[in-house]
Amino acid sequence: MLDENTLVEKSKQFIWAKYKGWSARELAIFDTYLSRINARNPESAEVVFTKREYEELMGLKEVRPEQLNRYVKNFIQNAVSLKTERGWKNRPLFSGADFEKNDNGEWEVRLRCHPDLEDAFFALADSGYQRYYLKYTLSLKSKYSKLLYCLLKDNLFRKEWQVELKELRELLGATSKTYESFKDFNKFVLQKTEEEINANTDIIFTYEKITKGRLTKAIKFKIKNKETVENEQINGQMEIYDFPEYCPDSDLTADQEHNAVLEGKFTLWSEACGNEFNRSQLEELALLAEEHVEYEPTDAGRHDLDIYHYLLRKYKSLQNKKDVKSRFGYMKYLVENNA
Repeated sequence: MLDENTLVEKSKQFIWAKYKGWSARELAIFDTYLSRINARNPESAEVVFTKREYEELMGLKEVRPEQLNRYVKNFIQNAVSLKTERGWKNRPLFSGADFEKNDNGEWEVRLRCHPDLEDAFFALADSGYQRYYLKYTLSLKSKYSKLLYCLLKDNLFRKEWQVELKELRELLGATSKTYESFKDFNKFVLQKTEEEINANTDIIFTYEKITKGRLTKAIKFKIKNKETVENEQINGQMEIYDFPEYCPDSDLTADQEHNAVLEGKFTLWSEACGNEFNRSQLEELALLAEEHVEYEPTDAGRHDLDIYHYLLRKYKSLQNKKDVKSRFGYMKYLVENNA
């Protein structure tokens, strides 16, 4: 039975990969596979689906085994293009799929990831990753919505993301002549994904086109966590600029005070991380650290200092780790998992 409340941990390699030719149903199977592996243990690479689960994910009523086997065969023939330093790596995601009866005589589909892509499945700390509930992507019916949701999640900490129109088409696999004109791409892809993602997931977004002359050259997305929008400031919750000990000179305007406090926070957190990471990365780390640093209303002024000490401990762990491909990716892993 499908459990839609499980977490998906998807590497950035997969988030930014190109899934040309994939259907929405096949993307749902991929996400469900990711929700069932232990992304820190390659031995969990084989995942079993019951026949009924696989049929449900494919949007099928009960079908004959021979018919379902054709769907399974077509699925594993799909390839993805992953960006590398030298170009692109094109691989099928799975090395094979066995559709057989188990010892109880029940039909099962067993999927195992392609060995060439084990790093993308299991070395999350190296490349970075995003985490979200399976229910969000399963609730999205369009493949464009499923792909765009992950891209927006990966840019949520920036709050804005501008992307060239050509690149966006390729990332969403919307390169057919059907969407050749921006009018059609906007109507059938962007507007539909905006409606679907905003209604069914944990984020909301708006977008605007960036034009040069009469031509649309890029799209600028503005992204927010839905919980933040619904509750911009929880009743009684204090922010750092509410604390007297953080207040700048009283002669400053409200905007100047706010900016000064923010600069103070980023300076503090940057020092904890050896001044190694940029502002966007620090913001992402601080948001993740919030999950592990207790907020005490009776001593609210210490909260950001506690985050500083938490980041400092994790940065020391990073310093002790040798041969890390992505230092920020590993730092994010340490903070998010309290490792």
